[in-house]
Amino acid sequence: MAENSNQRLQRLLRARSDERKLRALAREIGVAYSSVHRWMAGDAEPRPENWAILADKLGYTVDWLRGKDEGLSTADGIILAVEQVEQELAKLRQRANELRASSNGARHVRVSTESVSTNTNDVKAGRC
Repeated sequence: MAENSNQRLQRLLRARSDERKLRALAREIGVAYSSVHRWMAGDAEPRPENWAILADKLGYTVDWLRGKDEGLSTADGIILAVEQVEQELAKLRQRANELRASSNGARHVRVSTESVSTNTNDVKAGRC
């Protein structure tokens, strides 16, 4: 199913859902943050003069943003991947918060992923 311009813009703005990023984008475009927020919520669409600025700032063509070009770009694939990673990260953060809340004073050890060895020989030799 083809996305219309507002759906594409909403998806791109959600990928920048951090308020600071959206405020910076609003400043770069020269519009109020509330305008960008309304675009992201689907309550409004940009004025015609803002489409070119948005396309430039977001790395897309105006035609693609407005739903006239159906081809997927590399950037589109990256945005989809970022959205998936952000969703997974949100789940992991929620789980970490749940574990912290249920720890009842237990001590936590933070381990860097760089220090984790997956080599079973290291485990057997006691080097982990």
